[in-house]
Amino acid sequence: MAALIETKELIKRFRGVTALNGIDISIDADGPVGLVGKNGAGKTTLFSVLCGAMRASSGTVRVLGEKPGSPRLPGRLGVLMQEAAYRRGVGVDVQLLHLARLQGLTAEAARAQIRALLEQLDAAAFVAQPPERLSYGQRKRLGIAQALLGDPRVVLLDEPTAGLDPVAADAVRTLMRREAERRLVVVSSHNLYEIGDVCRRVLIIDRGKLVADEDIARLKASSNSLVLTLDREASPAVVDSLMELPEITEVAVTGQGRTAITVHFATAHVDRLQVEILSKLTARGVSVTGLTRERALADGVLARLSGEPAGPAS
Repeated sequence: MAALIETKELIKRFRGVTALNGIDISIDADGPVGLVGKNGAGKTTLFSVLCGAMRASSGTVRVLGEKPGSPRLPGRLGVLMQEAAYRRGVGVDVQLLHLARLQGLTAEAARAQIRALLEQLDAAAFVAQPPERLSYGQRKRLGIAQALLGDPRVVLLDEPTAGLDPVAADAVRTLMRREAERRLVVVSSHNLYEIGDVCRRVLIIDRGKLVADEDIARLKASSNSLVLTLDREASPAVVDSLMELPEITEVAVTGQGRTAITVHFATAHVDRLQVEILSKLTARGVSVTGLTRERALADGVLARLSGEPAGPAS
């Protein structure tokens, strides 16, 4: 079976600047894949080449066995670039319906699919507005709906939660997990908590080169953080109470329903810290249903960008 996405010696140059420098990628399985790198690393350029918005300077690129821009890709490849483009003065609902019909859906099927996506993204209240009346975050949510229209086999999402409030971002992450169960979803994001929460595999790009292609679990091999699964949503008061402990440097809320927290710490006395964390949570009426120790994904990514090897899997 051909890879869903494959590039060989992919190079893209802009007026003497090499944005992509010999990228070799092969993705042949469904699921969520993360794409990370510093600003200017080449992530958006790679997405642009994969979807046919830009031509490669040299090398081979195939998506679903086709060259980018092939007439056989519409409806099979969904794309959200950093911001979806809509026509001014026309309700986005009308535009989404038109785009869905172009992908071969009947009017009835298109309306049903649009309703379902808008409900999951909590976007039905403003979809009838023209794009110029919408906030950045509202346009972003509608752009995600657009990328999923027509039930595409492969979906590319560039910074899907940038500019969203925490509730909307959590809804988008929930949707990404659900969609990744039956299609390939590739997510480019600067939010490494999000990549670690949603994705199982990560591609790391630096200065136009692929420096790592690894399982998320491998990059979290050593132990400088605790991941706790709670029996309820982690409220701001719970986070604030944990930050009262001097050994804790950061608390991030993740997971479906915001019921997981990642606690980063700076201490060698981890067992004592665990007891103190559990005591704080108990005082707030919160129970812990799961606890693991792992390395922060950010540390693993930074190690790869600096050329350090990943630690052994635990």
